[in-house]
Amino acid sequence: MKLIDIGEIVKTHGLKGWVKVKTNLESPEIVDSLQELYLKGKNGKITSYGIRAIKREGSFFYLHLANFNHIHQAELLVGCTVMMPAEKLPPRGEDEYYVHEIIGLKVLTEEGKFLGEVKEIFPTGSNDVYVIYGGGREILIPAIDLVIRNINLIEGTMTINLLEGL
Repeated sequence: MKLIDIGEIVKTHGLKGWVKVKTNLESPEIVDSLQELYLKGKNGKITSYGIRAIKREGSFFYLHLANFNHIHQAELLVGCTVMMPAEKLPPRGEDEYYVHEIIGLKVLTEEGKFLGEVKEIFPTGSNDVYVIYGGGREILIPAIDLVIRNINLIEGTMTINLLEGL
């Protein structure tokens, strides 16, 4: 099962074991139907937890996990990465991709020159910007049709039209 990062526990909430999660989901309502989530601790260990309740609020959600009944228990979760199974994501549309599918792609020019790998994605409102690291440098690529020519998830590659000035 492939797990994807959907946020981070940033602090406790109240006295009864709730935590506040800063989510990176574009559609946070995805969490509403989940029965369990996975937490990745600072030591890298991943543990599954049942969900008692979730309340969404903007780019945050409040989470009450099974067996967490007190603030002192919840304090241990602050800083943990919240994860969910990738197969629980809704189907994406044609020419749409999830962040976890783009991160790590090898980026090539149309001429076949390797530029690096996608390491980060910045949403800017009008379009995302892909941050490519390779050869000791960072390249910022706008995620627009004029630049992104092809994404091949099977081969793990992205082909771009390297416009002058990029």
